[in-house]
Amino acid sequence: MYDGFEMKIAVFGATGKTGQIFVQKAIEAGHTVNALSRQKPTGPTSTQRDVTWIIGSAHDDPAVAACLEGQDCAISFLGNFNKKPNTEMSDATSSILAAMTAQNVKRFVVITTIGTGDSYKPMTSFVFKMIIKTVARNIWRDRDRQEAVIKASNADWTIIRPGGLRDDPEAKTYQISPSNGPFPKKIAIPRADVAAFGLKALSDNTLIGKTVCQFL
Repeated sequence: MYDGFEMKIAVFGATGKTGQIFVQKAIEAGHTVNALSRQKPTGPTSTQRDVTWIIGSAHDDPAVAACLEGQDCAISFLGNFNKKPNTEMSDATSSILAAMTAQNVKRFVVITTIGTGDSYKPMTSFVFKMIIKTVARNIWRDRDRQEAVIKASNADWTIIRPGGLRDDPEAKTYQISPSNGPFPKKIAIPRADVAAFGLKALSDNTLIGKTVCQFL
């Protein structure tokens, strides 16, 4: 179902830095995109005929449903930088999954972050670990809740946990590791490589039900 060349892809978080790169890569590869955005963007993809922009948020059920209508699969690049206790990511993901079930969209790739779940322990950066456990603890706690929601769903899911995101040029040579490591000391990854792997993962049935980490 997912291994054909042309896919109709619902994209959440389409106007973030990584999401924008993904949308461009998807249409260059011959796919069509429904992209959810709080407002219509003004970048290169804003007027492309293979991209339909749905105005709304991932907490707006009608907008989420409209983004998923008629699509083959979905991918999420949603991010959250709210350091206060919140359930923004897990709630948004629950809304997406509910709409996917209603519209019989099964394939779901979700970009989270390294340091979530069992990827925390094998990390070698003491500073990164301290940030996760202190100033950013509420961000990572909700990422953990988000992943739990995904794994409890009936979707054909894949969770990708990239390392530190960089705006560097695409390297095209990256590592994919089991979610519990081992990891190298340097775990940075260009956003373009995350977007490229996300697109590849949508049509790779061997990744269904798996959580992996990505870095150079």
